[in-house]
Amino acid sequence: MSVGKQISGVVLFLVTLIQVIFFIRDFNKDVDYDSPLSEIKDIRRKIKTNVSEGLLGVINKGKLGFINLEGELVVPYVYDNVEDFSEGFSKVSRGFKYGFIDRFGSEEIPLIYDDAHSFSEGLSSVSFDLKNYGYINKKGDKVIPFNYLTAKSFKEGLAPVQSSENKLFGAINKKGKVIIPFKYDNMMEFSEGIAVVTKNDRYGFVNKKGKEIIPIKYEYATNFQDGLAVVPIDNKWGYINKKGKIVIPTEYDDATSFSNGLANVLKDGKWFIINKKNEILYELNYDKVHSFSEGFAAVSKDGFWGFIDRKGQELVPPFNKSFKPFKNNYAVILTKIDFYYVIDSTGENINHHVSFDLK
Repeated sequence: MSVGKQISGVVLFLVTLIQVIFFIRDFNKDVDYDSPLSEIKDIRRKIKTNVSEGLLGVINKGKLGFINLEGELVVPYVYDNVEDFSEGFSKVSRGFKYGFIDRFGSEEIPLIYDDAHSFSEGLSSVSFDLKNYGYINKKGDKVIPFNYLTAKSFKEGLAPVQSSENKLFGAINKKGKVIIPFKYDNMMEFSEGIAVVTKNDRYGFVNKKGKEIIPIKYEYATNFQDGLAVVPIDNKWGYINKKGKIVIPTEYDDATSFSNGLANVLKDGKWFIINKKNEILYELNYDKVHSFSEGFAAVSKDGFWGFIDRKGQELVPPFNKSFKPFKNNYAVILTKIDFYYVIDSTGENINHHVSFDLK
């Protein structure tokens, strides 16, 4: 290539670059970052949470707040982190201290804790030092002493906690009374009256009275959902009922929890939707399939994600980088070009075709 052609190419590149810079400047100069979504062409915000109680946590210029589904700012951008609303409160942080706000942005519980968990059944586990956990109510009053190394959420009236004495897990009620003794290496939260417990890297199940109703013998186990739990035997996955009986053989290479009578399973490189009779309802042509959530399952093809319905039909084609699953009738997707969208159960983009720009 001649020197003249090289110089011409460089000049053309510089001219194009200058045009792009001026375009971006002119495109962005009229953006009002506090405008409703439907009124602007570009929003430099990143979605942080799912839609919860009608609000969406988003990042704006490095700080987080909440907008409603019309794009109106409800909670100012003043926090370093926010989480989904639960029981009317969102866990928020500023400067490594945690507290809680209500749906109007009022700091109902001061940001004074080193750690905190979302409210569940009216209580939240918190800690001042990451070593001693207890529980507060929605007024911020201490209701269970800070005596535990770990304190998980209350579900069905009980919470798994880790003893500061023998370092093992048991469960307490809302009065702080020990209901299940501290004798497990770990313990999950209750689901359908049963909790997963572990000993010596083996999994089993206890009921709310602490009785080991299914032996601690599995290499892994999920919580019970829809009456069944997923367990493996010899690296093959199947399902047991609450009596510990295998009701769907351990014949699958992967398996998701049941939801409203359906689960997704992998066999010989193919994903299928099955029912509780282990009948194959639909064959799926995807690389990865997640559990159904509110009637929809996230699916992956060639590294990109979308959603299918209970009949295996695509609600959103797998063209997206990432996703947040359906919750409260909404899901969040991140497109190939780094735009976030909120969709409803019809697959409709509710952002008025306005994207959340990550830059």
